[in-house]
Amino acid sequence: MAFGQRSRPDGPAPAAAPDPWVVDALALDANGRPVTDLTAADFELTQGGRSRKIASFTWFDTRLHTSVTRPEQAEGLGLLPDEVGRNLVVVVDDLGLSPAGIDAVCGTLKAFLADSMSSGDRMAILRRLQELGYEAGTGIMVGIPGQTHASIAADIELFRGMDMDMIGIGPYLPHPATPLGQEAARRQAEDDWPADQAPNSELMTCKVLALTRLARPDANLPATTALSLVNKTGGRAHGLQRGANVVMPNLTPLEDRARYEIYPEKAAVHETAEAINVGIVDLLGALGRTMGTGAGGRRRA
Repeated sequence: MAFGQRSRPDGPAPAAAPDPWVVDALALDANGRPVTDLTAADFELTQGGRSRKIASFTWFDTRLHTSVTRPEQAEGLGLLPDEVGRNLVVVVDDLGLSPAGIDAVCGTLKAFLADSMSSGDRMAILRRLQELGYEAGTGIMVGIPGQTHASIAADIELFRGMDMDMIGIGPYLPHPATPLGQEAARRQAEDDWPADQAPNSELMTCKVLALTRLARPDANLPATTALSLVNKTGGRAHGLQRGANVVMPNLTPLEDRARYEIYPEKAAVHETAEAINVGIVDLLGALGRTMGTGAGGRRRA
């Protein structure tokens, strides 16, 4: 998240400031969270040792691509949504790459996305995908080590401001062969959890589903296969009854499913696609639901 991104003023500059500066500022508290209630009086701007008057002061949220001018702030610059954020250009000379070079580029790009991008950058990528005509989605796993109820509430508030086509919400199921799974095991063994750690339970997941449905009544929300695992008899049905409107059958060929073990005992590993389809049809019928037809994309009002 960043505050005060460079851009052009909307309309002619005011007469009192024919050549205005546009200065970026990022304010974080001791915990690394953005401070959003500052005013121009909290800042001092100098040039060559001389104080300069702050004529415009606006808070920008690059996650949602919005700008907000509060009553106590000076009138802000009118920015278009695509003017709030950073422009990132990655140029790859793929014609001159060897197979080993391709692997190196892929590794470098992966590291860049993981370590050098902010949440605002990722939101910008999702929005750009939608502008290109793709259906775009986001979501969270509930109960990741270190995740709190407050951070989940912030995620739901973020969903409210986004126009995502699908929002995936499922319980976090640790895999012992992954660093995050090993971290979960360590925390469990040492009882090293935040005071407000969110559980990875079916109940908590269904609460998040229900609240997200209230925040985004038009988005597709899946009842995930992970939810089917935390409650093998009723998890998927409970998800559909608490806001989900999409089911996710496992159509991977049987011989390949063991290679896609994103968590232990993944649901329907040994069921054929036909058996899974019958089970879903029976479940929807028992819930009084009608299976949709067509490509399965989001239906916009």
